[in-house]
Amino acid sequence: MAFHNTGSAQVPGLIVMQITDDEGAPERVVERIVTLFNARDEAVSFAVPALAGLEFALHPEQADSADPVVRTSSYEAATGGFDVPARTAAVFLQKRAVAEQLDLLIGDLEALHAAGVLNGGQANALRVKSQNAQASLALGQTGAAANQLQAFRNQVRAFPQGGVLTAEQAALLDGFAADALACMTG
Repeated sequence: MAFHNTGSAQVPGLIVMQITDDEGAPERVVERIVTLFNARDEAVSFAVPALAGLEFALHPEQADSADPVVRTSSYEAATGGFDVPARTAAVFLQKRAVAEQLDLLIGDLEALHAAGVLNGGQANALRVKSQNAQASLALGQTGAAANQLQAFRNQVRAFPQGGVLTAEQAALLDGFAADALACMTG
């Protein structure tokens, strides 16, 4: 966690905090969250130069909110600048790249193989589907990547019936793949 509006040049009435998950341990889709609490009577613009070039979007709950004021909160990637209306809390998300999400998924497969949950053939079959999805994405073939992830999900869903994975393990892998698929197609 980091706080950005600090020191002698801080803007009174504004809290800017950032949470970063570089490793993807607790969260596979969102890599960074920046929250701005503007207690001021006027809108505020605040730049975090270290975030320039990164893509952030207003949290979907706020972007789809019935509150027209919060929906005007915005972010400018070129400058790392956030604009927040008066007396508003705005939450911005930076999603993890799908290729990175798939790297994390492959790491999960390797851990399950190392623990003896998946045998070499089972782990390899899932790994190949994930790697093929990554390769298709790199070539801009989103449809092919989506098909490969769906094949991954189908195989994972079959494993509990065969006693290979517990229902919880399968649900976790399936959920990670579904998240990557949603980021890719949505």
